Amino acid sequence: MFRHDDMALRKEVCGRMSAIVYVTIMLAVISVCTLVSVPPLFFRKCPACGVRNFLEAHTCKGCKAPLPDDDGQDTTSCGRHGGGC
Repeated sequence: MFRHDDMALRKEVCGRMSAIVYVTIMLAVISVCTLVSVPPLFFRKCPACGVRNFLEAHTCKGCKAPLPDDDGQDTTSCGRHGGGC
């Protein structure tokens, strides 16, 4: 039914298609991993409402609550109540 040349051609086409499918799936996996892992590097989450804010923000853009510093202290309490920075 098929000659040897036809089988070799089919095998070559199937090999290329599987390579293309593999690369497409791997690029999708890398994209999803990037979308999940990159935002926490540039944005921090408000503990009150969960909105993401820029790292240098002192108040939440969603609920206007004060955001804690990197060390976990409240940024608005600096200098108040005898606390130092």
